[in-house]
Amino acid sequence: MARSVVVPGAGEVVDLDARLCRVRIELPGHSIGHLNSYVYRTDDGLLVIDVPWDAPGSAENYLRLLEAAGLDVHAIRTILVTHYHSDHWGIAGRLRALSGARVGLHRLDAWNLVRRFDDGRGFARDLRAWLELVGADDRATDIAMHQAFDLVGQDGHLRPDFLIADGELLHQGGVSLRALHTPGHTSGHLAFADLERSVVFTGDHIYRRRRGTASTRLYSSADPMGDFWRANDALLALAPRTVHPAHDESFDDLPARLDELRGVAARHLEQILWIADRPRSAADIAREVPRSRAWHELGDTAVLTAIGETHAYLIDAAARGLVRRIPGPPELWVRDDAGPEHPGDAHDPRAA
Repeated sequence: MARSVVVPGAGEVVDLDARLCRVRIELPGHSIGHLNSYVYRTDDGLLVIDVPWDAPGSAENYLRLLEAAGLDVHAIRTILVTHYHSDHWGIAGRLRALSGARVGLHRLDAWNLVRRFDDGRGFARDLRAWLELVGADDRATDIAMHQAFDLVGQDGHLRPDFLIADGELLHQGGVSLRALHTPGHTSGHLAFADLERSVVFTGDHIYRRRRGTASTRLYSSADPMGDFWRANDALLALAPRTVHPAHDESFDDLPARLDELRGVAARHLEQILWIADRPRSAADIAREVPRSRAWHELGDTAVLTAIGETHAYLIDAAARGLVRRIPGPPELWVRDDAGPEHPGDAHDPRAA
């Protein structure tokens, strides 16, 4: 039975095998509520995949968890970052100062970090332009601007010590990981595959229960949804036994999970196409997509996620000839009923 150490108010550490453990740290105020940080005990110190944001208490709680599990923070040699969102790297700068660890991430997300934190005025300008492009209303705009600048203090002064390329093999003390570029959630998102153990660490690319994470936000790739599915082909080719995401639980059957997500995506796209019966912005369409809670009941992060996800679906649908894009801002989208997969006279999928 796997050893588990619980630290009240901080989280839990679970041994996944003799060398690998999962450090689940609680993140109060986070939409999911925790981060899974993975730690290898290598022959040359610790190798870490993702660390929590730099909110008050996060660094202290992470150190408490390491200590409770007998992991010496000063032994951290490498921190691999799956992507540039702050809940995956926020305290990396602090850990580097304590241990001398080297921090690595993909070059595209390294550039996103520079744009995000080095030029506040430029970032604010770019963010407002994206919000105007998708047709965000006053509430969504206020949410995005407040969230963006609330995170500035969580920068943690991170600049990578090395950049990680797609397909690169990373070695440390008897552990070897292959990096895979898995864009969709961010343009420089990475997964890391341990081929010896037949496991893959997927960051925010894919979860056990939550819907797919492809979304447009500022500095996303040109076609996040298309990129998401192409990256899944690369993950499937590895045939991993177990998937370890950065949030949620680990799971074993990647093909079955992707089949489930394909069904979800097909139904979601059908709903979006039905709503786009006349020119509308991505934000307007997102508001009408059926969900378990009314639009006004959604939390702040859920609002932005819904808009970004809908925009990603529309971009992919346009590439497939299902909708037409009318330049903006705001950018408008309308169903192309002459397209190869239009809903035609089918029943309204929103009633399903």
